[in-house]
Amino acid sequence: NSETVIVASGEEFIDALTVSPLASKINAPILLSNKGSVPKVTLGEIERLKASKILLVGGTSTLSMDVQLDLSGR
Repeated sequence: NSETVIVASGEEFIDALTVSPLASKINAPILLSNKGSVPKVTLGEIERLKASKILLVGGTSTLSMDVQLDLSGR
């Protein structure tokens, strides 16, 4: 289980790389997303981990509003 997960772009790796110290500090996995939609495997991992907090890394140029909407109800 993990209370918090971090979602970053799987297409622009700089966000995932720069957030790795935070992920380590709060013991949260970094999960990857596409710019326009969250892959089923990422959604499944969020469910499996029973995460109650999702931190999005990057702006709308790397994670669209659709990604934010997909994750807002989780």
